[in-house]
Amino acid sequence: MPFTVTIEVSKQFETSTLPEKVFALLSDVPRSASYFPDVEKLEPLGSNAFRWIMEKNAIGGHTLKQTIYACTYRSDRVTMSVAWVPVEGEGNARVEGNWQIEFAFIQKIDRYISNLKETFAK
Repeated sequence: MPFTVTIEVSKQFETSTLPEKVFALLSDVPRSASYFPDVEKLEPLGSNAFRWIMEKNAIGGHTLKQTIYACTYRSDRVTMSVAWVPVEGEGNARVEGNWQIEFAFIQKIDRYISNLKETFAK
């Protein structure tokens, strides 16, 4: 019998890396997927859509159903966001979400100081 389980996850972290570099990694789905745990295979479907095939999980001697889903990704450099929505009819799970990259105030100050140093060095 099919059933639906909805799980909402919200996480936040800070890094000293420039937001442009973070965006470049997160908007490159195959590259960022290489950091995701328990991925057996990531299959490109075209038009920036990918099928995720997760590793099979087992409890004791029983293998649970393998999770497979597909999403289409949209990256927006202006808003520094990456969003993904399910591809209808693909797999046995639905996943959607987004990354929102924000400038930390300290990064802005560091860039300001760096720009000043460049100007004074001339």
